[in-house]
Amino acid sequence: MKNREATVSPFSNKSREGENMTIRNLYSKVIILLLFVLVLASSTTVAYSYFDTLEQETGPISVNIGEWMIGISTAQEFYDFATKTDSVSEDKYYLENDIDFSGFTWQLNASNNNVSFKGTLDGNNYTLSNLTIYTDSSVYANIGIFPIINGGTVKNLGLDNVEISLGSNALAATVLAGGLIAGQILNTVTISNITINDSSVRATRGTGAGGIVGYIRGSSSDITITNILATNLKVWNKSSNAGGIVGQINQNVPSINFSNIDIQGDIFSEAAGAYAGGIVGKLEANSFLTISNAVVEMNPQNTLETSIGYLDYANKFIGGLVGYNLGNSTSLIISDTFFTGNLRTDIKTRSIYVGTAIGRNLGTYTMTNSFYSMVQFLQTDGNLYYTPDTNAEGVFSTVVNTSSMPSASWWNNFYTDFDNNLWTQDGTGRLTLIR
Repeated sequence: MKNREATVSPFSNKSREGENMTIRNLYSKVIILLLFVLVLASSTTVAYSYFDTLEQETGPISVNIGEWMIGISTAQEFYDFATKTDSVSEDKYYLENDIDFSGFTWQLNASNNNVSFKGTLDGNNYTLSNLTIYTDSSVYANIGIFPIINGGTVKNLGLDNVEISLGSNALAATVLAGGLIAGQILNTVTISNITINDSSVRATRGTGAGGIVGYIRGSSSDITITNILATNLKVWNKSSNAGGIVGQINQNVPSINFSNIDIQGDIFSEAAGAYAGGIVGKLEANSFLTISNAVVEMNPQNTLETSIGYLDYANKFIGGLVGYNLGNSTSLIISDTFFTGNLRTDIKTRSIYVGTAIGRNLGTYTMTNSFYSMVQFLQTDGNLYYTPDTNAEGVFSTVVNTSSMPSASWWNNFYTDFDNNLWTQDGTGRLTLIR
C-alpha cells in the first residue's frame, strides 16, 4: 500500500499569519482605547468645575483643592450663594475669576437679611469689585456680604470698591451691625488673606461697625482673623463701637486671634460715649483677644457719611489699636505693633480720652514690642500737637519719633519679629503686608 502524502492547502500558513495579525491588531486597538479613556478622563477632570484631590492652577495663586468645591464665576452666582438660606458646613465654594458687580442690585430683604453662612469660601486670590450692599430697613440687624457667619471660613479674597450703604430709614434707626465680610460671627470662624481697597462700612448699632466684622459673639467661639491688608478703608457707626477689623467683641468669647494686620483708614464712632479703635472698637469682659504683627494708620474722622456728622471727629475714647478694654485676667495681649495717624477728639475737653494702644482701659492687658510715631493729638488749649495731653488717660505704647516716622534702620530691627513671607518693606523701610 502506498503511503498517502498529506494534502496541505496553499493558504494554511497565510491563514495562521492572518489570525496572528488580527489578534495583534485587536491588542493594539484595546491599548489605544485604554489610552484614549485615560486622556479623556484626565482632561475632563481638569476642565470640570468640581475638583477631587488634585492641585489645580486656577489664577494668580495655586489652590490645593483636596475636596469637592463649587465654582462661582458671575455676580448672580455669587449673590445666590451668599444669600442662600440652607448653608451647611459641608458647603465649599471658590471663585473662578474676578467678579465685577457694576449695575448689579444687592439689597437686604425679608428672605436674606438674617442668613447664616456655615461653609467655606475660597476667593482663589480673585477680587469682588464695584459692589454696593444696600438696605433702607429700620429693623434688620446685620449687614455684610454674609449677614452672619456661623462656623465658616472665608479666605484668599480681594474687595475693591465694596460699600455698605444705608437709606434714610436705616440711618434713623439704631439696630444694624455691619462689616464688609459679615455683620456678626460666632463659633469657629477663620477669615484670612483678605485685601481691601477703597471700601466702606456703615452701621447704626452699638454692637458695632467693623472693616471685616461688625461684632463677635459666642461663649464657645474660636475666632481667627489674619493676613488683612486694607487701604482707604472707611468705617462709620452712628452709635458706639467702630474698629478697623471688628466693632465689638461681646462678653465671654474664649479665643480671638488677630495677626498680620496692615490697615489704613478712617474709623469713626458718632455717639457721645463712643469707642473707636484702629483694630477693635470695644472688647467686653471675659473675652480673650491676642493682637500681633500689626501696622495701623488711623484717622478717627467721619469722611464717609455726609448726612450725619460729616467731617466730625470721634467724640472720645479713641485707641490706636483698641478703643475700650473691659477684659480681665490678662485677656488682652498685644505684641509687635506700630501705630501712626491721629487721635484727635471732637472737642478739646475730651482730649484726654485717648491712647496709642488703648483709648480707655478698665481691664488687664500685656503689651510688648509695641510702638508709635508721628501721631497728632488735640490738647485742652484746642491746638494740635505731636505729644499727648499730660493728663491723657489711655494706654500708650512706646514712642519712637514724635513728629516724624522711624528711620529705615529702626524698621529693619522691628522687622525681625515679622514673617518675611508675609511682609515686605517700602523705600523708607516701613513694613507693608504683601498683597
